Amino acid sequence: MSMTDERFCMRHLAPGAPESPYVVRRIWRRMEEDRLTRATFYDGSVTTADGLVHELLECGALSFALFWEGYLCGAAWFNTFEGRTARGHFTLFRKVWGHARTVPVGRGIFSTALHLKDARGYFFDAVLGLTPESSLSWRLALRCGARLVGRIPNGVYLAAEDRSAPAVLVAATRESLKGEH
Repeated sequence: MSMTDERFCMRHLAPGAPESPYVVRRIWRRMEEDRLTRATFYDGSVTTADGLVHELLECGALSFALFWEGYLCGAAWFNTFEGRTARGHFTLFRKVWGHARTVPVGRGIFSTALHLKDARGYFFDAVLGLTPESSLSWRLALRCGARLVGRIPNGVYLAAEDRSAPAVLVAATRESLKGEH
């Protein structure tokens, strides 16, 4: 695993591992405590702890628990795989919010994902993020090395408002993390 900061690490949430559902339920509880569930799952796709277990462990996602200085600080997962591209998703607990922590965590997520390999080479050449234009998450992604791809009218569905809204698409690549275009 490639990491940009030794205080950060990602632990794979293996679908068949007996501890994985427990960790995912713990993540859900922290998301609820920090009031992050609605913002993270703005489309209404996950509304319960069991729903998060299903999303992260039973739908083919590549999921990770995130740790900062040894404590659980969030989750990241990758899905919608096409070639060597995946959609990236993350949630960070309030305890890790603030530029001095969120940027190294975000860079760590991108760097780790973009440096995962097997015998055939890298898993991903690009990690894409699609979020509501009103969300702060795409701005964080830009600070962490992603690049703005563009805006999409009505590109996301906001379940709480029962309407589509403008979206922003960002992409992180190994080159973008180095500051190359």
